[in-house]
Amino acid sequence: MSLTYAYELNEDEGVYVLDVPKFPEIVVSVTHEDIESAQVRSIAEDAVRNALQARIDYNDEIPDADAVTAGSDVPYVSLSPLVQSKILLYKEYRKRGGHRADFAKVLGVTQTTLSRIFDLSHNSRFDVVIGAFESLGLSVEAEVRVRSA
Repeated sequence: MSLTYAYELNEDEGVYVLDVPKFPEIVVSVTHEDIESAQVRSIAEDAVRNALQARIDYNDEIPDADAVTAGSDVPYVSLSPLVQSKILLYKEYRKRGGHRADFAKVLGVTQTTLSRIFDLSHNSRFDVVIGAFESLGLSVEAEVRVRSA
């Protein structure tokens, strides 16, 4: 499973606006130079990652991913495997309910470690994240695919 989120670039009277339907809170204007230098995808990735982090920080729900795949005409943001794993662990936390301190105990980690896991910009060790899933009786599987041109 890959967490991807579609985005659109809309023009309104010469102003370009990046829209991510799953995240109505994202409002980003994009310059013509950004479009020509192919920076739009990077801007969209930053915006989505920031929106995801805000939702985690405020204990809000994370929207389900869009069914967008490589080769599609729809532009999309694809998150790194580490960030995807952190988001899936957060979604598991939300599904189970309760407090973060209790979830940290279930995982067998400190609250500080759990905070770092839920920090999308923190370069957590992947084995720590995998260990968190394993302590919940869940496994993490990796998949490698050839990128389409």
